[in-house]
Amino acid sequence: MNAEPELIKNVDRIVQKSGVYSSRNDFVRDAIRCKVSEIERMEFSKGVRQLAEKALSKGWNGKGISKKEKEKAAEEFFKSKGWLEELQRLKSPD
Repeated sequence: MNAEPELIKNVDRIVQKSGVYSSRNDFVRDAIRCKVSEIERMEFSKGVRQLAEKALSKGWNGKGISKKEKEKAAEEFFKSKGWLEELQRLKSPD
């Protein structure tokens, strides 16, 4: 992976001073995980907004929905994102 020399210097400084990261690679892996998580949260929020808009267009009055309706909506959303296995794993008791 390539990066600007100044960015690499800043990362190395953070790694050295923070004591949190053992290496530049450790820092980069964590930064990538954080960015992926941030994007997934944004996608989820967008999906929730789209779901609410769809529900409102179909006559939803903005009040609470039943547990069954919530589960169905969540399942449809997770399936559309390819996250259905994760949803099922979270729902199953350990």
